[in-house]
Amino acid sequence: MDALDLAMLHYSRLCESIENRLRGVLGEQKLVDDNVARRLKQAWNLGRENQGHLVRDWAAMGQEINDSVGFDLCIVHFPQLRPID
Repeated sequence: MDALDLAMLHYSRLCESIENRLRGVLGEQKLVDDNVARRLKQAWNLGRENQGHLVRDWAAMGQEINDSVGFDLCIVHFPQLRPID
C-alpha cells in the first residue's frame, strides 16, 4: 500500500469518526438546540456529498491504475458516509 492509499484510508476513518460523534451529539439526548442541530446536519450532508465525490474519483483513478498494471496496486473500495436526517 502506498502513502496515498494510506492517506485516503486515514481520511475515510476520520470522516467516519466525525459521523459517529455527530450522531451522538444529535441523538436522543439533545445535547444542542434545534437551530444548531439543523445547521450541523446541513453542513454534514453537504460535506458528505463532497467527500463522496472525492472518494469516487479516487476509486476510479485507482481502478484505472490497477487495470493498467494488471494487478491490485491501489485500494478502490472505501466506506460511504451516511446522511444525517
